[in-house]
Amino acid sequence: MNKLNKKGFTLIEVVLVLAIGGLIFLLAFVAFQQVSRNRRDTQRRADASRLVAAIANYKADKNNQLPATSDNGDSCSTATAGSFGEFLSLYICKDGKFTGPAADYQAVAPASFGTVDNLMYQKNYTCNSGFNQVTGGFKIMIKLENGIVCKDDQ
Repeated sequence: MNKLNKKGFTLIEVVLVLAIGGLIFLLAFVAFQQVSRNRRDTQRRADASRLVAAIANYKADKNNQLPATSDNGDSCSTATAGSFGEFLSLYICKDGKFTGPAADYQAVAPASFGTVDNLMYQKNYTCNSGFNQVTGGFKIMIKLENGIVCKDDQ
């Protein structure tokens, strides 16, 4: 029997095809993760812009007054007059929630922004010039997966 007449693939050929297929799958998986992360961050940036516009509307409706700053975290259900929760419930929330790409947003005090997810609103500050204090302004910061976005009314 002649060896040249045998049909089939060698073990090296099969391993090589599997290795190339695995490499292609790995590259596609990594690219998909990055695209998903960028999509969520883009949505968060849009949410920050939407909040800035809503606060400007609130300010116009309330004789140039800004919503109060949250100390412990506010939600759509917190309806204390002048609170950030009241602002959320009147201008932002739908069906009792302000939903972000990953979870519901929570308004938090500046000191806890590094540990509590998603949203910080602060009166009398601006994002420009190292978060300097200003009179009558505000900033919105939303934590991204690749950093932080800061929007203000300046």
